[in-house]
Amino acid sequence: MTARTDHKAAVTRFGLVAVLLAGYESVARAGMLDRQAFLPVSTAVADAVRLLADAVFWREHLGPTLGEVLAALALGTATGFGLGVVLWRSRLAYEAVQPWLLLVYAIPVFALYPIFIAVLGGGAAPVIAVGALVAFPAVAINTAIGFRATRDVLAQVGRAYGLRMAGLVRQVYLPSAWPYVFSGIKLAASYAIVAVVGTEFILSTHGLGHEIAYAYNSFDTARMYAAITVVLVIAIVTVIGLGSVEKRLHRRQG
Repeated sequence: MTARTDHKAAVTRFGLVAVLLAGYESVARAGMLDRQAFLPVSTAVADAVRLLADAVFWREHLGPTLGEVLAALALGTATGFGLGVVLWRSRLAYEAVQPWLLLVYAIPVFALYPIFIAVLGGGAAPVIAVGALVAFPAVAINTAIGFRATRDVLAQVGRAYGLRMAGLVRQVYLPSAWPYVFSGIKLAASYAIVAVVGTEFILSTHGLGHEIAYAYNSFDTARMYAAITVVLVIAIVTVIGLGSVEKRLHRRQG
């Protein structure tokens, strides 16, 4: 994809979102929706800005959620990459384990939260564990696929220069497979955000998920939409940020 085509795609993508948001804003301001349940986008954004200016909100909700998401992503990425290398090395292991990794996305992992509490205790650790559990399969599967897609001739050249397995992984397989690995990390980041906020929503006593649930149960619609807006901003910034890193790596590889 050329830079011009990439730019057009980005403009079109954001243009569609802008049209949808503008349409919703118009409908909400015209009173065609329940004012108690549906707030205009501009109101939600203004409330989110005020929320972000609140030090207590940062300390009790936003800060813990960001820390848990980063920890879950780091743990999920490290675990997934290590398992992905193992699955690449063993075809039997890949065929045996890969279906079970996909099964993670078919089961309600939030139901495992009480087990994590029993094992890890209270606090942030169980939330991070749930996030990592949801995040690591994407990295593992994509790492295994990427390493398997690496051409044998590249490994042969590496061996000709005296590289051992660790050197081959670092200097041959990883540079060749990084688009797959990075795609897995991007998916893992999205899954980690969903898992962490969802777990906070259901069972935690802190974080953005808890804030949304508390506002909903308290009929504080404005604060609920403000917190939801903050979650959306985190997700958007994460996706855009990882996309920028990926493009930089692509240019460096090129």
